[in-house]
Amino acid sequence: MARDLIRHCLWKVLPWLALSAGIACHAPAPAEKAAAGPPPAGPAETDLLFRWEGMVDGRDTLKFRGSECLLEHEAHRPVQQMKFETFRPVDPAVFPVGIRKEQGRGKIEIIRQGDEFNAYTLVVRVDDRHLGGAGLYRFSAYRDRSRVPERVILSLYAEVDDEAVIEVVGRQVTPRPNGGRGVLSIKYAFPADRPVVSGEHYDLRVLRGRGEVTLLPPGPSPAAVRVRILDKDKGSSIYILELTLAR
Repeated sequence: MARDLIRHCLWKVLPWLALSAGIACHAPAPAEKAAAGPPPAGPAETDLLFRWEGMVDGRDTLKFRGSECLLEHEAHRPVQQMKFETFRPVDPAVFPVGIRKEQGRGKIEIIRQGDEFNAYTLVVRVDDRHLGGAGLYRFSAYRDRSRVPERVILSLYAEVDDEAVIEVVGRQVTPRPNGGRGVLSIKYAFPADRPVVSGEHYDLRVLRGRGEVTLLPPGPSPAAVRVRILDKDKGSSIYILELTLAR
């Protein structure tokens, strides 16, 4: 296969082998850093991930993962004067990603979002073929918080009579009865496979429960999260709750 691959930026060899379709490549050279300065303002509800620019005279595929950039040259002349400035790693939490074209006469498009099958790698193609000579291309990538699905950190099932406070720290869940028969049974799981962390902000969603459920403010206890269930109706009731990261 006659494909001329030029790799820029620091990258780890083994994780990228699967992304390079088994094609042998030369050792990468570090990309030139973009000029220092404050990040440009992005659209509302977004987080800036990185900026990229280069002189393009052909077609090139860019692969972004973590704080690394891999350039695969496909047609005509290789990219020149490439600059890559990262502000936040491209990791599983940032997808789906959007890009904003800031300069360039040809096409800049995302051809694949990151997922578990491509090691959470954002793939972007820049195409300047048939336009004559090299042109300057510049774009920024953003995490769109409005499109990021809610991550359920804690799923909780509890049967409660009267009143109880449920405290969560890390992966430990502790029910504290405060009247009646208290908590008769409790089950829980961490679907995102990560603990509840002190200092983070969470939202509480009640999927089932007849009484009043409140996410309490931080108190004197070391618990990262405290949930108060008040059930004054006769008998016990089932509560199903979800704790998600606040947007």
